[in-house]
Amino acid sequence: MQWAFLIALALGLNVWYMLRNPMTRFWRLAAHRPEEVLEMMRADEAWKVFETGLPDDFRRTWPKDQWVGPFRLDLGQPRRRVLVLGRNPGYKDSTARILAELNSGVKSD
Repeated sequence: MQWAFLIALALGLNVWYMLRNPMTRFWRLAAHRPEEVLEMMRADEAWKVFETGLPDDFRRTWPKDQWVGPFRLDLGQPRRRVLVLGRNPGYKDSTARILAELNSGVKSD
């Protein structure tokens, strides 16, 4: 019985943390409003957007120590998938700006 309680507590804390994590909130918002998020990503140098898939040697141009991802963004009609890389460390600041802009409804320039 104690083990079941500990497992339930651990799962509950994990879910609570994930819901409070800004990156989780960002990607959840991106899933619901992908076109708007993609437009903002294209306008920000913290992101590299790939419309037609990644080149075979993309890590040579965008090294793993400088870029994180690829992240997948699924778009609506017509259905297509876009891959994005985030520039480390700037992409986290960019996600915070995008979240703030979309939550407030006001774009910053």
